[in-house]
Amino acid sequence: MPLYEFKCPKCQGEFEMMQKWNDPLPICPNLECQEGDPVVARRLISPSSFRLNGSGWAADGYSKKGS
Repeated sequence: MPLYEFKCPKCQGEFEMMQKWNDPLPICPNLECQEGDPVVARRLISPSSFRLNGSGWAADGYSKKGS
């Protein structure tokens, strides 16, 4: 299961949680945000750490034609 980052729109707190893509958005874990109507956190889009290394990729000339 992937690890997602979330941010509460009320307290601006950020937290991480493992969940499936189609799981419902979590409630903010801050106790102040859970009083009354619980605040639903929003999923953040974070930069990926995925990187292609080694020879044979487009950055190394893989996409060049006529070699």
